Amino acid sequence: MYLRGLGIGIIVTAIILIIARNTGNKMSDKEIIKRAEELGMVMKETESDKLFPDKETQSTEESTTEVSTKEPQTTEAPTTEAPTTEAPTTEAPTTEAPTTEAPTTEVPTTEEPTTEEPTTAPFVSTFSLIQAEQLNPAKTGYQELDTLIDELFAKILTDDMGKYTKVWTCYEYLVDNITYSRGMDANTGAYSESSPETTPKEVLWATDLLNSGQGCCYNYSAAFAYIMKTLGYDARLISGNVPAYAGGVTPHCWVVVYL
Repeated sequence: MYLRGLGIGIIVTAIILIIARNTGNKMSDKEIIKRAEELGMVMKETESDKLFPDKETQSTEESTTEVSTKEPQTTEAPTTEAPTTEAPTTEAPTTEAPTTEAPTTEVPTTEEPTTEEPTTAPFVSTFSLIQAEQLNPAKTGYQELDTLIDELFAKILTDDMGKYTKVWTCYEYLVDNITYSRGMDANTGAYSESSPETTPKEVLWATDLLNSGQGCCYNYSAAFAYIMKTLGYDARLISGNVPAYAGGVTPHCWVVVYL
């Protein structure tokens, strides 16, 4: 409505101005209105009030219109940043899986049987053994043999000789002064004054050797065994078989002295 009245006022004013220009006269506002009334173009009082309001009213309306027509400035609402509440990070408890150690099965160690090496007795010389021996002199009980041995000791031994020296001297005498004669055992008692019926063959073997200066293994062993008994040592005879040079075996005899 307001725009429509405004349009009519503009048209009326334009017509009056045209009339005033055509007349060439300067017309006052009253004259212009009067001229308009003559032309039948005057609007009702109420409408003229709307067309020509007071300047103060008009300016107020214009300011109002201006305010109302302007697009309201959009006032940006202050952006209130929502406080970022960090959710508390609850670390899941790390449950370490229990480490189950595999049971270590010890392999039974089988100790190898230790074979004890035979303990070697400390070396003891024959000299030491003979020197340490407790002597027990003994006669044979046969007159002929005991006389032959006593004569031999008087010939080759001295009182200042030690035990070992006496044994070694007797041994050396038989080795150096008796001749080996194989088969002397076959003629046992051939060089002895003792009766073979009442005298042991071992005594006859020794008697034959000391009387003849010869003999075989039986004679050697028997003579040395009785010499050692007379000096005080425990001596025995052992007989058996040994390999023969031509093959097979042959009889043999040894003397053993216990120290």
